[in-house]
Amino acid sequence: MLVIWLLTLGCILLSYETFKRLFDLYSSGRLRWSMLALFVSDIYPNYYSFWMFFNYINDGYYKQFYHQLFFTLTELFSTWNVFCLCSKDISLDSRSALSIICVSAIHFLLGGVDQFFEQLVLWRDQPFQRFRNLGFVLPDVLHIVITVQLLAKGRGTPWTRAITRTEYKNMAWIVSLGFMLGKFVFN
Repeated sequence: MLVIWLLTLGCILLSYETFKRLFDLYSSGRLRWSMLALFVSDIYPNYYSFWMFFNYINDGYYKQFYHQLFFTLTELFSTWNVFCLCSKDISLDSRSALSIICVSAIHFLLGGVDQFFEQLVLWRDQPFQRFRNLGFVLPDVLHIVITVQLLAKGRGTPWTRAITRTEYKNMAWIVSLGFMLGKFVFN
């Protein structure tokens, strides 16, 4: 029971400090609006992760614990990068941008294999499952599209050439490794 209270308290404090920082950026005119949109789109996946851990710990149901842990840690890593880039003071570098894109691609591929294709394309299962999956897919798609556009703008290239050949190769390795970890190790 203590773990649940500590998890809840930690999430509340982290949320408070995060929104306080975003408000400070807004007040000083240093807020990067596109990253704020990505951050807002991250609220549902992060809330879902918190709620799943709350349920797993409370009910003693640990079958999906490690699978959820993989998604939570990678989502938090991406959210942290997005949060940092909400400030115009921090330049959009390729490492941050590509990490956001890679995490979203990993989530998109893993979700597609697990359930997205069946529930969103074939319209199987219950409506609440389809809406839940839309809440996961849309932020991942937005993360990829908006981050590529910002990277292209920063590099002064069209968005179709925003990522170099070397970066594509590195991303392919990272996404493949993340996919294998998420599918076979943390499943």
